[in-house]
Amino acid sequence: MTKRSTRVHLGCGKKLLPGYVNCDVAPSGSADVLFTLLDRYGRSRTTPRARSWLSTSGSTSTSWDHPHIAAEILRILKPGGHLVLEMPDLFKSCRNLLNGETEQNSYWGIYADPSYKDPYQMHKSGWWPDKISKFLREAGFKRVVCGDPQHKGKRVIRDFRTEAWK
Repeated sequence: MTKRSTRVHLGCGKKLLPGYVNCDVAPSGSADVLFTLLDRYGRSRTTPRARSWLSTSGSTSTSWDHPHIAAEILRILKPGGHLVLEMPDLFKSCRNLLNGETEQNSYWGIYADPSYKDPYQMHKSGWWPDKISKFLREAGFKRVVCGDPQHKGKRVIRDFRTEAWK
């Protein structure tokens, strides 16, 4: 990554990443910058162009319900830009619920962590690797790869990682 690249951590909540501009829509967190990609009408906001985006929070996975989010991130990324998402896998979470796993590995992946008491922290739909891959390809990302998470405690039992390139 070049010195001119901007690394943005969307949906950071209280988890700040060093070397990133930590952003969130909720003022209750510790974000460096408060903003949302789209206004309430689904129109683009003015945001910095970034080479790499990293989203590790479940709250960002709730934003993917809006059809314009992927297109907006694709627009903002510089050529060769890299999107990284880590979020709960709906299928894993449901399987964990049926197998009697902890609430953190089952319910939280479906409904989000209830302790946040934050309207941005509620999942409105579920994601799994095939669904997000198709969604990102249809939005215009050239290459999409899914695998095991590398952040959030590497919670492989519940989460998955998606990387996509412009």
